[in-house]
Amino acid sequence: MDERLKHGNPEIIQPQNVDVFLLCGGKGTRLKVSEEDQLRRLPKPLVSIDTPRGSIRMIDNAILGLTESGFGQLTILVGRDPETQGSEIEDYVVSTHGGLNPSFSREDTPLGTAGAAYVAFVFSRRDNAIITPIDTLFPFDRLCIAIEAFSKNDTSIMWIVTSNPGENAQNSGKVIVNSEYIIRNDEGKPDMTPIREGELATTSTGIIVVSKIFYLERYKDFVGENRTNGTVDLYRNFLPWLLKRGEKISFFDVGVPTPDLGTPDRLRRFGRKN
Repeated sequence: MDERLKHGNPEIIQPQNVDVFLLCGGKGTRLKVSEEDQLRRLPKPLVSIDTPRGSIRMIDNAILGLTESGFGQLTILVGRDPETQGSEIEDYVVSTHGGLNPSFSREDTPLGTAGAAYVAFVFSRRDNAIITPIDTLFPFDRLCIAIEAFSKNDTSIMWIVTSNPGENAQNSGKVIVNSEYIIRNDEGKPDMTPIREGELATTSTGIIVVSKIFYLERYKDFVGENRTNGTVDLYRNFLPWLLKRGEKISFFDVGVPTPDLGTPDRLRRFGRKN
C-alpha cells in the first residue's frame, strides 16, 4: 500500500479531485417541533433560508457554495427511513441540480452519519473526501485553502473548526486544539476540562476532510472494537473514539462564525430575515 495515501496526498489536492459527502439523512427532529408548517412538513435540507442569493433551500446554499468554489464531485447521503424523506430530497436535487450529475448514497439500514459516510466511501473512486452538513452557513470558498493545508500536513484526517463562533453558537468552544492537532472534544459534556497553556478552545463547523483508506480502516476497527451493528454518529461516537485511541487529527481554523440552523431558534436567528 502506498504509505502516502494514508497521510493525505503528497500533492496539493484540487477541488475537482475530492469527493464531497453532503449529510442529508437525518430526520430533522429538532426543527419539526416548530409550529411553522414548512418545518413540520419538509425534510430539513429542503427548508428555505434567507441568504445573499435570496430565499433558497438549505441544500441549495450548500451545493451552490461548493460548486462555485470548484467542488463538483458531490454525493448526497440520504436515509432509508421514511421519516428522513430521502426520496423527496433525491427528487428535488435531480430536478434542480441534475446538470451537476450528483451521486446519491443510501445505506440499507440506518447507520448514523459515520456509517453513512463509510458506505459512500466504499463506492468512491477518489482518495479523499470532505464530509459536510448542509444546515450551517459555512464559507465554502475557504475549503480550497483547507484542502491545501490538508495536503501538506502529516495526518489523514482534518477537522475544520472556528476560533470565532459568534454569539449563541452550538457547542461553542468545545473542540480543544494545540498548535498542530485536536487535543480533545468536549461536545455533549456539561462541564469543560480547563484550558491549559498552549491550548485553544474552538468550535466545530461540522466539516471533516479525510482520506478514504484511513476512514475505511478505522471505521472497521471501530465496529469491531465496539461490536456494534447500529448507528454510529460521526461527531459523538467516531471522532471521540479516534481521539481516545491517540489518532492525530489536524485542524483548520476558518476564523469566522458558521451558524448552525438545526433548531427553530437558530434558524430564526441566523437563517431568516426579521
